[in-house]
Amino acid sequence: MTPMQQMLLGQGASKKTYIEDVFSTYVYKGTNTTNTITNGIDNSKGGLLWTKARTVGESHTLFDTERASNKAIYSNGTEGAETRNFNLSFLSDGFSWNTTDGMVNNVSHTYAAWNFRKAKGFFTCMTYTGNATNRGILHDLGSQPGMMIIKKTSGSDPWYVWHKGLSNNTKTLSLDSSGGESGNASIFNSTAPTATQFYLGTNGHSNENNHEYICYLFADDA
Repeated sequence: MTPMQQMLLGQGASKKTYIEDVFSTYVYKGTNTTNTITNGIDNSKGGLLWTKARTVGESHTLFDTERASNKAIYSNGTEGAETRNFNLSFLSDGFSWNTTDGMVNNVSHTYAAWNFRKAKGFFTCMTYTGNATNRGILHDLGSQPGMMIIKKTSGSDPWYVWHKGLSNNTKTLSLDSSGGESGNASIFNSTAPTATQFYLGTNGHSNENNHEYICYLFADDA
């Protein structure tokens, strides 16, 4: 049987992945009770949920499947992970809340949610423990990252960002600051990530001994 015949019969064809399979922007209204958001993202495969209240002054809230679902981190602040009773569930076609918390599900407000699913060549996230030594850490993105975001979750520290568009590998950005790029060579050890690992220096913001961190990795046009 020729390859063309196999394709016509549906044999040997692989399922394509489209952007709507791995990323969603969704606007919803709070309910003060169980609120299921069906956005088509299979969060059972792992991922990141980033939410923001649109009608009240609350922080950006980030949750991921690598940590407990009641552990929020706030991209506009430096504090570590906060434990709150959000009653968040990651689902195979979205997510749900069961809370009255104004950050994510109060009936008086509307919210935006950006949901990134883990997928090779698109996005991945992982936790690691600092050891205060120059090191490389393996990742499963399957391609070279174009951007990485790192946050200490076990203590107060700024968010640090490496991006391929920065002027050189000694420069970083910070989500919780309005400043531009700044020199901080020891955050990422002045080394660009590869398709298999990213690099850390000895700086406590990214690699303090025995502290916990989350890293979000976004692929570079894979």
